Amino acid sequence: VNEELLSQTIEKEKQLTLLAVEHEKRSARAAQMVSKILKNFPNDELIDSAYKNLAEKYENSLEYNASHILVKEEEQAKTILADLKGGKGFEEMAKEHSIGPTGKSGGKLDWFDLNSMVPEFSTALMVLSEGDISQPVKTKYGWHLIKLNKTREKQIPKLEDVKSQIVQNLRQKKVNDYLKSLTENSKIEFL
Repeated sequence: VNEELLSQTIEKEKQLTLLAVEHEKRSARAAQMVSKILKNFPNDELIDSAYKNLAEKYENSLEYNASHILVKEEEQAKTILADLKGGKGFEEMAKEHSIGPTGKSGGKLDWFDLNSMVPEFSTALMVLSEGDISQPVKTKYGWHLIKLNKTREKQIPKLEDVKSQIVQNLRQKKVNDYLKSLTENSKIEFL
């Protein structure tokens, strides 16, 4: 009743009101169509197949555990490297000099794969052996000294841990594919 009373007070001939009403109708129809497209989708077989594809990507992939010291100037990085070679501890030097967010924790980064880092960082890390410290590496963030702590094979996540993400990705792909086919088979004019 309240909605009806409020809606009757709006001057419907106003252009913005008409556009808003039109938009709401279009959104409701689109949401209904998406619901129809995704009804009972994806099935367990498709989820299992997507999980197997994900697991294959993890096979023979490495994860890295490293620490780094980030500074603004190359000269400062070289001075710190000399101190490290002279026996000073990496963690203490990171706490003292690093301007990065991990400086407070001794420069320690969590486990990561190379794709999650900027290319210069990843390239420098790939050639290190466990315990080695890189030469100064320039990235868009500044100058890094990188210490490789450990490497391991990438852990394949359990299906129950990634199932909701797999379902979401499959559903999004189905909607995108449907929209793509509609777009390709339609004449669209922008006014």
